[in-house]
Amino acid sequence: MTIADPDHTLPGELWTAAGFDEHPGGGKATERLQKMAGVAPGQRVLDMGCGAGRTADMLAKSGVSPIVVDLDAGVLIKARALATRSGTSEKLSFIQADLHHLPFKEGTFDAALAESVLAYCDAAHVVRESYRVLKPGGAFGFNELTYLHAPDPALKAVLRHTLKASPHLEREWKLIFRSAGFAEVVSTISKISLRAQFLSRLKTGGMLAGAGRLAGCLARPEIARSLLNPGIRGIVMKFRSSVGYGLYAGRKP
Repeated sequence: MTIADPDHTLPGELWTAAGFDEHPGGGKATERLQKMAGVAPGQRVLDMGCGAGRTADMLAKSGVSPIVVDLDAGVLIKARALATRSGTSEKLSFIQADLHHLPFKEGTFDAALAESVLAYCDAAHVVRESYRVLKPGGAFGFNELTYLHAPDPALKAVLRHTLKASPHLEREWKLIFRSAGFAEVVSTISKISLRAQFLSRLKTGGMLAGAGRLAGCLARPEIARSLLNPGIRGIVMKFRSSVGYGLYAGRKP
């Protein structure tokens, strides 16, 4: 058996239930990212890959009226539902589109943000697209899984297999940024706290709903078998020591 065996990998359902359908670092990281990118009311801002819609909702509450883009129609439905519940729907515009081929003219936006996006796509291509649609002086900021040190090959394999994710080292993310043409590239790296991530998920999704979702996952036999697998436990420990998240920002000259 290898750690990348499809019958013995960390279940994506448990990953989500533990809080990783929320961006690493939660809302506090999003606030920091907005400051790094200089996002301000009145700007034209692009939210690239909206996920559950939390970044867009926070932008709307801060006085920004972002354009929200995602390729997945189901994801957009969830993001719209969150905006409706939160009372921010009138400030948001939703567009279904591929981030690799944004349907906007060159120099359209003052700023663009992406959270938990680049590790799941052709990162270099998407960063170049963000550069294209920004105005001169516009900033792009992203929050992404980042290896804290050279990763174990088994960990890289399980992340690709179970989460379809390809994180990079900090210097590699910054190289992708600079290669697209961005200047004034800055970054800050943090460790991921699984406990804090789960508690943040409970706070934003509701204590009862979140706890019930996690309990439901743990009750599933295939997930219980995975958690009892020593190889999986080893991968979880490697993840905790090897993977953090980085906040990155750069400016289009």
